[in-house]
Amino acid sequence: MQSPNRTSIILTGPNDWDEWLEVVKTKAEAGKVWKYVDPSKPKDEVETLTRPEVPKAKDVNPAKNTISELTPDELDELKLLRYDFKHQLQLYERQDAALSTLKSFIQETVSQTFLSYTFKKESTHDVLVALRQRVAPTDRAKKLELTQRYTKLKKAPKSVNIEAWLQSWEQTYTECKDLKLPIVEDNLPLYDFLYAASDIASEFTAVWTVNLQAMEEDNKQLPDIFRIIGLFRDHQRLANVRKNKAASAFPTTLKDQALETSSGDTKDPKPDSKKWTCICGDEHRFSACPYLIVSKRPQGWTADPEVQKKVDEKLKQAGVKKAVEKARQNVAKGKEKEKEQSTTGSGSTEKAGVFMTASYTASNSSDYSLHDSFILDSGGNSPCLQLMQPLLNPHTCI
Repeated sequence: MQSPNRTSIILTGPNDWDEWLEVVKTKAEAGKVWKYVDPSKPKDEVETLTRPEVPKAKDVNPAKNTISELTPDELDELKLLRYDFKHQLQLYERQDAALSTLKSFIQETVSQTFLSYTFKKESTHDVLVALRQRVAPTDRAKKLELTQRYTKLKKAPKSVNIEAWLQSWEQTYTECKDLKLPIVEDNLPLYDFLYAASDIASEFTAVWTVNLQAMEEDNKQLPDIFRIIGLFRDHQRLANVRKNKAASAFPTTLKDQALETSSGDTKDPKPDSKKWTCICGDEHRFSACPYLIVSKRPQGWTADPEVQKKVDEKLKQAGVKKAVEKARQNVAKGKEKEKEQSTTGSGSTEKAGVFMTASYTASNSSDYSLHDSFILDSGGNSPCLQLMQPLLNPHTCI
């Protein structure tokens, strides 16, 4: 069973800072220590992790220094304080371990160029502040970089993967919004995206451009760009499914034997050079996927839980589900046809094919009744002759 690939973000320059810091923040929040390391706050405003102290008698009654001096009620109160102390101590130990792990994680995900900025620092907060001062881009530089990225996205990609282009639209728009750039104010991004996508799916963009204009005229609230991008993504997926289905709608056959089917049980006359990316992530047809077709699972095969979850999510889409069901039907039909071919006829193992046999004999002095004759065979599975008597020593040929 293959484990899913994990992508690590390495801090190599200003362009990596935002994503890298988000990964560090996620890890710190998981250990409940982000408030101790947040580099956006000065050191005097950042909380310091301190070990809790064991409650004493004076914490219950400042006038008493020993437990023997406490009254029964005060003694019960001290017991509650110490019970709470145990939980605070456990939390402290977990947070202290998380801080140590976080510092190691930072050093492991920083390029060698910036590794020296993590040395000889008292706390993890000091490490992040030093890296922020050295690597993080200024607001002005970031605004210029985002403006360039946004302008580039306004043109449809020619060689870039469509899904990567859509994700870049979502990420760039979010970052522009955070910096309140004018290029993403009002409804301009909606029309910018539709104009860029018109080279990919003109019918989709034409319909939505008219819809948006009509909604604006009626003073209705327009959908945000994430909604439009999501609809466009679904439109492309369904279009791809229909395209693949149309390509395999009429397979070529020879004597009722499929030469090209989507089940993958019969061999194509020519190798298929096109790469098919399945919903499981591997490059094969639906009919060859062990997550979708039970008969394709080798002995001892087990499903990857994460891949299975992704496949189940994809199957909720109507177009994908219909395509998978079609692939399953084709596999089942292929197996039934295989079974029929192995059980029908005289039990021979003849292969379907087309061939022609010609025989000619000529003799001036022979009494052989078939001289000056032709025998033609059109390739039938069971050829027969009307007259068997003229044949000498007939034999069955396969």
